[in-house]
Parts: sequence; C-alpha cells; structure tokens
Amino acid sequence: MSEFEGSDYRELTLEDILRMFKKRMILFVSIVLAVVVVTGIYLIFATPIYEASVTIKVDPTSQSSVSDLFSSSLTGSSGSNISTEVELIKSRTNIEEIIEVLDLVDRIYSEETKNRLLAEGYSQKDLVTSLTRTISSMITVSPVKDTRIVRVSVQNRDPILARDIANTLADVYNTKLAELSKRDLTRKREFIEAQIPLLESDLNEATDRIKDFKEETGIYVLDKHADLLFQMLSSYDKQYNELMISAEEKKAEIETYQSMLDDFDSNDSKSIKALWVQTSESFSVNPVLTSLRQSLATLQVELASLEEQYPKTDPRVRSKITEISKTESLIEEQIQNEFITSGQGMTLNPAYQQIMTGVISSEAGFQILQASIQAVGLLRDQYQSELRSLPAKEQQLLDLERQIAVKESLYTLLLERLEEAKISEAAVVGNA
Repeated sequence: MSEFEGSDYRELTLEDILRMFKKRMILFVSIVLAVVVVTGIYLIFATPIYEASVTIKVDPTSQSSVSDLFSSSLTGSSGSNISTEVELIKSRTNIEEIIEVLDLVDRIYSEETKNRLLAEGYSQKDLVTSLTRTISSMITVSPVKDTRIVRVSVQNRDPILARDIANTLADVYNTKLAELSKRDLTRKREFIEAQIPLLESDLNEATDRIKDFKEETGIYVLDKHADLLFQMLSSYDKQYNELMISAEEKKAEIETYQSMLDDFDSNDSKSIKALWVQTSESFSVNPVLTSLRQSLATLQVELASLEEQYPKTDPRVRSKITEISKTESLIEEQIQNEFITSGQGMTLNPAYQQIMTGVISSEAGFQILQASIQAVGLLRDQYQSELRSLPAKEQQLLDLERQIAVKESLYTLLLERLEEAKISEAAVVGNA
C-alpha cells in the first residue's frame, strides 16, 4: 500500500509557489532592499584594498658537482629551486632598502605621529623595524609553476604606494643579486688595495738599505754560487707569496659566503651559520685532513725534485702529478663529508644550500693551498740552510737583494690581481 494512500497529499504547483510569494511579498522586498542598502553603504564608506604586482624572471644558475652531492645528501633532491629567489626577495635587508629608497618613514608616518613616538622613547631604528614588519605583511611572493618566474604582489589601501613598493622591490632584488655575486670580488679588491701602500713603503725602505750597504762595504755583486742561491730562493719566494695571496683570497671567499646567511632574517640561517663556522674551525685539528695535507706537501716536494732532473713528459714526473691530483681529490671529499656529517638530518632551504656549496668549494681550495704553502716552505728552507756557508757580508747582500726581489715581485703581482679584481667586479650584474 502506498504511504500516501488515503491522504490529501498533492505536489506543489507553480500557482501555489506564486501564491506564497504574493502572500509574503513585503518580507521579500524588504530583505532585497536591506541587502542593497547595506551593500551601497559599504561600497560608499569602506576603504578599498588595491593590489600591485610585478613579475620577475631569473636566469637559471648552473649547479656544480659539489652542489649535486650536497643536495642529494642533505635534502634528497637535486637542482635549483625557485624558492631560493622567493627567500631572497622577501629578505629583511631588501625591505629595509625599500624603506630607505622610498623614504617610507616620512611617507607613512605623519610628522605629528613620528614626533610623538620619538618623544615616547622610540628611536628611528625602532620605526624602521616596525615598518619593516608592516611592509613584509603586505608582500606576497609566489612562483609561477614550471618557470623561472616569480610574481610579487603588494596590497595596500594606497594604490600609488603599492605600485612603488612592488617596482622598487624588483629593482632592489636585482641589485642584491649583483651584490651577492660580486661580494667576494669586492673583498679581494679591498684586501689588495690595503696591501699595496704598505708594500710600496717596505720596498722603498729595502731599496734604501741595500744602497747604504753597498756604499759602506764596497760589495756590489754576488759571486756565482751566491747568485745561484739568490735565483732559487727568489723563485721559491715568489711562489710562496703567490700562494699566500691565493690563500687570503680563499679565506675572504669563505667569510663572504658565511656572511651571506646574515641576509636571511631567520633562526634557521643563524643556526646553520653557527654550525658550519664550527665545522670549518675543526679542520685544523682533523687528523685525516692533517694527514692528507702532509701527504700532499710531501708529494709536491718530491715532484719539485723530479722536475729538476727530468722533463715533464717523463713517466716518473707524470706519475707524481697523478698522485698529487688524487690526494687533492681526497681532501675535497673529506671536506664535503665533514660538512655533510655535521648537517645530517637538516633540511636546507635551497638558498642556504647554494651558499654552503660555495663554502665547501672555497674551504677545499684553502686546504689544498695550505699544503702547497707547506711544500714550498720546505723547498725554500733547503736553500736557506746553504746561506750559512757564505761569508757574512755576502749573506747580508744576498738577504737585502732577496728582500727587494720578493717585494718587487709581490708588488707587481698585487697590481695585476687588483686590475683583475676590478674588471671582474665591474662585469657582475644582476641576472633578474
């Protein structure tokens, strides 16, 4: 039996629906009018939020084998990630630069408000810090899928301000890329520029000393044996100084990469920097690394001895060169393993990963240079010991001439390196 059998049930017709609307017409009209009025009031009195956006295309950067190793060991993935750019764009230093360029402290704070805050004990730096957080909350940075493009959006009630912040952020970011790329070149240039005047003064003093010595003693030239010692010592002195300058440049590179972490205002960047600095400092007491450096120095001394007797094509010379190359590779592997072991379990933002790749590469180069310096020092000491067999006056003359030769060679080298650093620094531009 049907559930509705015997009842008065029937379906609603269109006529029934219209009858209900007519019966409650006043209520329906009132609701519609109320909604229209409220919406109108909101549109009239509410302050609109405007959005300005800018797209930035960043050229891809090449990945080194060290980067691939580091990426696969620590993050489980390889290759560049656009989140590197996102992190850089939103960095605190960029926003502070925008505040300075657009003079936002005076533009956003009224004179009365600014004076009141300063009178209450707030400093200009406090105002900038507060404004940095405010502007950061306005900015949204999002990658465009499967591209090297990021979209930067700025929301604000002032459309002109939103536009200015978006455009300026793009410019500041491009400048930042150039600064990051040239920072180590700038440090090299500054280091060389600081050394040149000091070396020039030392060279003038050495020239005056040898002039006075020759006038007092009447000895103007070295005999054949002393001259041979002078030539060999000068050669090794030149190598030693070149290696020392290269080592200083590598140290500057390491410091530059470490300081880059300061550009990211996050707890992760601070903890990563502390960890990796501690790891770098441990290399001086690492027994494996110490043994490898000693082996490399010994091999280089042996190679120098062979090259004095045989041509470079000789199998014994080529075999020794191969041994040196293998030992250098072992040093690089040990450096990488130390960093990877120290950072086990850490998930690195790609921006940090690229920085640490630079640290590893520079640290490996520095360790190899230290071994080379040790080797050249040993070779130089061998000839240094022969000086004791010379008469005292000849020893003095040789030592004075050697000082001048070393300083002249170093002075020329620094001038060459300075020009190279200036050219390299000037050639770096932003790639956005």
